[in-house]
Amino acid sequence: MQRPLSQAEQRWSSCLHWVVRVYNGDHAGALRGWLHPRRASRRLDRAVTAERTDADAEATPIPADWNGEPRFVVFFIPAPQPLPFPDRSTFALERDEDVQWLDGAAHLPTADAPMWANVPINPGKNVVSFRVWRLPEDVVLDVSDGERAFEVFEKVTKRSWPSDTANKRLLDPRAFPLGLTSLATVFEAVTPLLPSYVDRKVDAGKSVSDAFDRCIESLEELYRAYISATADVRVRPLTRRTVIPLVPYASRDAFSLSFDGSSVFIVNMADTSAVGATETMSDEDVNKVLTVLGRGRQGGPGADRAVVAVEHARRAQRSFFVDADYSVCIVWAYAWIETLCNGMLMVSAWEAERDTKEVAAWFDVGLVKRIKTQFPKVFGGTWRPENGASIFGKWERMVAQMRHRIIHANYRASERDAVRALDVCGNLDAYAKERLAKRRHEYPRTALIFLGRPGLERRQAFDSHMAEVSEQGAYEPSWLASYADYAAEVDQLTRF
Repeated sequence: MQRPLSQAEQRWSSCLHWVVRVYNGDHAGALRGWLHPRRASRRLDRAVTAERTDADAEATPIPADWNGEPRFVVFFIPAPQPLPFPDRSTFALERDEDVQWLDGAAHLPTADAPMWANVPINPGKNVVSFRVWRLPEDVVLDVSDGERAFEVFEKVTKRSWPSDTANKRLLDPRAFPLGLTSLATVFEAVTPLLPSYVDRKVDAGKSVSDAFDRCIESLEELYRAYISATADVRVRPLTRRTVIPLVPYASRDAFSLSFDGSSVFIVNMADTSAVGATETMSDEDVNKVLTVLGRGRQGGPGADRAVVAVEHARRAQRSFFVDADYSVCIVWAYAWIETLCNGMLMVSAWEAERDTKEVAAWFDVGLVKRIKTQFPKVFGGTWRPENGASIFGKWERMVAQMRHRIIHANYRASERDAVRALDVCGNLDAYAKERLAKRRHEYPRTALIFLGRPGLERRQAFDSHMAEVSEQGAYEPSWLASYADYAAEVDQLTRF
């Protein structure tokens, strides 16, 4: 009786079967051209096209000043965390764009056969390919030692990088985003170098930048599949913000493995503007912490909706600036405004001693409808989501709808999506609080809970009446504890 194949043997059997099938089947042109560069070189007369970025412009061949022939660009991208992919394993991710000259081009990173049979290779389509380089187990690549990526570059291209170039051009490691402490895996990423246009003229820098974005986009797709299959939740998203600021790259002939044109690509400037300073806190800042801590202990967990809204805002900012997880950023940004608006409505209802059944009916409808119908009555202002130019209309379109697409349609938010979401949420937060400041005499306790004396003073709204209510608060039962009891009664009456 023949023994069953091991998992490793099954894998190699599947790979070999796929290589034979592809070599003799539908994709023979791609694989044979890759295995036989001389035969593939005859295809240099094929038209090379790419979509122009100008509106209403037709696809155009690469112009004569594009070095005269089609090329690939190869980036050497260190991963933020070491990954367990087999060393030198190769992946090819096909894209939707048509690139005719890719039929037969050597678009894989190396001459190794691809290991994964479930990734089809379709000639004539744009593609991003990766080769995984795993550094030795005893190697720890620190953010201050980005030369590991240069070592991989030298090994692959057989070119020596100037000894002082890497050290001179790497940024001060103190300026790097937090968390980039181990880069034991490097991706060799290959994609066509297609023309990008600025003012209807080919821009070489933008062409390289767009090629890098394609690689990052495909790497993110690979990361998502890896996390889903392995449950390795320690892995951070891979974006321009989470790779080292400088990445070596080279260009390569489209129909052979010969390299030339090596350089360094500036990915980012290690933006840490939103990361708090590590200097010793001032007494004023310590007092702010103690104030938030004290408020958080009144009325039970989550009773202080103002603080919870700020916590959600900080989670959104962390997701953007530290984790570069743009989809999560938008989800938390939505929660930020949801908590703020629901809290303002509920606290104002508590202060006005509205009937709990009436208030419960407010919360039996969706968030957008609730804000649209109740906020104008309570706080005034413009709260019509169908008005796309209004602050609330922009939030409904750029944050609420985006959040629903992320959760229900598996939409992957871009950095631009997240930037707009944070900007819109910040504007809506300011607008809602501005309306509350206008109605401070009708809801003074609500204004003090959500704005505090500093917020009222910034808006020149801390007048004698607000000062009197603030002083009275010291002798009244805890506002937050009283509100928590009221909110619990409302929650019992709502259907959701």
